[in-house]
Amino acid sequence: TTLFRSPLRSEELYRDRSVCVLSKTHPLGNRKLTARRYMELEHLVISLIGTHQGSLERSLAQLGYRRNARLSIPFFAAAIPIIETTNMAATLPSRLAKRFSANSQIRSVPISIKLPEIRYIQVWHPRNDAEPAHLWLRQLVKTVSAEE
Repeated sequence: TTLFRSPLRSEELYRDRSVCVLSKTHPLGNRKLTARRYMELEHLVISLIGTHQGSLERSLAQLGYRRNARLSIPFFAAAIPIIETTNMAATLPSRLAKRFSANSQIRSVPISIKLPEIRYIQVWHPRNDAEPAHLWLRQLVKTVSAEE
């Protein structure tokens, strides 16, 4: 299934949603994370390029929101020790947050703002459509991606 116009082939692997991660000792406690509370949090932004999370920032801006960004880092894994030891929050895909939460002092909290789903795809050149090794690898990626 092609998901965008391109000479390349693509296939959707799965969809995810954004969640907020906080330390287990965060002052929010068990209170609901309303839109207002989410915006008031000090945010740790994970961005490979620049100082914002592109599609997340655009989605929030379209809804009239702007996060209180305090620190920007380039890797998701680097966020965990920062979140564990501060009162900052980070916004992560739920599957990633679930994995990080299992072995750390962070917890996931649903965001009450309606954000678009995160779509994960794999992309390849058409010359590799029937290549046995490439077929095997694409199937392996698809199988592993289906596991939660």
